[in-house]
Amino acid sequence: MNWVTRHVATAQFSVTLPQIIGKERPRHSSLNGKTYTPPRTKSLEQLIQHKAIKVLGKRFLEKDYEVHLRVSSYRCLAESNPKFWAGRADLSKPDADNILKLVMDALIGVAYRDDSQVTICELRKMPRVPHVAGNRISVVLDYFLETKNENH
Repeated sequence: MNWVTRHVATAQFSVTLPQIIGKERPRHSSLNGKTYTPPRTKSLEQLIQHKAIKVLGKRFLEKDYEVHLRVSSYRCLAESNPKFWAGRADLSKPDADNILKLVMDALIGVAYRDDSQVTICELRKMPRVPHVAGNRISVVLDYFLETKNENH
C-alpha cells in the first residue's frame, strides 16, 4: 500500500518599499510594438524578488509544491496627515487584488515555478502606520512537501 506523507515548510520575509502600488497593466510600445512592464511595477517586483532570493534561495523550485501565500501590506501615512490618523484602516488605492498580483508575479521563478501552484492566497491591508515607519510588505509562504512511503 502506498502512502503520501505531507510536511509543511514555512518561509517568511519582509521587504521595505519606497511605495506600495498595485500591479500596473502592461504597456505597449508604439515604437517597436512590444509589450513591457511599467518601470514602477518592475522596480518593486525586483525589490521583492531580491529579498525572496536572499531568504529562499532556489530550494523550492525543484518540484511543483502546493503553496499557501499570506501577504500583509503596511502603508505609511503621508507626512501631511495628522499623526492621530495612524491606526486607521487602509481603505484607499491600491486595491488588495492588485497588491497581491504584484507580489505573486514577483515571486514567479523565485518562490515557485508558476503562480498556479498557489492554492490559497490572502492579502491583508493593515491599518495605516506613521510616516516614519515606512512602507513594508510581509510575505509568508507555506510549502506542502510530499514524500511517498511504500509499505509492503
